[in-house]
Amino acid sequence: MEWIKVRKYYKESENNRQGVERCAADLKQWSGSKFGNITRKVRTIDKELKFAYNGPQDSFSTEAIRKLKKDRD
Repeated sequence: MEWIKVRKYYKESENNRQGVERCAADLKQWSGSKFGNITRKVRTIDKELKFAYNGPQDSFSTEAIRKLKKDRD
């Protein structure tokens, strides 16, 4: 349904900056609800990875590192 809005705003925005701004705002809201805050998630995982790399190297931390890398990718 969001793509219908995109097409509508694209047509409106050919000579209309407000259409582009509304389209951008709608897409930002849609991506946030669909995927969440990706930047924040990546930062959190990177911090956890740094902590795991600096900790003891046992089977638990190795598994945690593997899972964090998978989540990040």
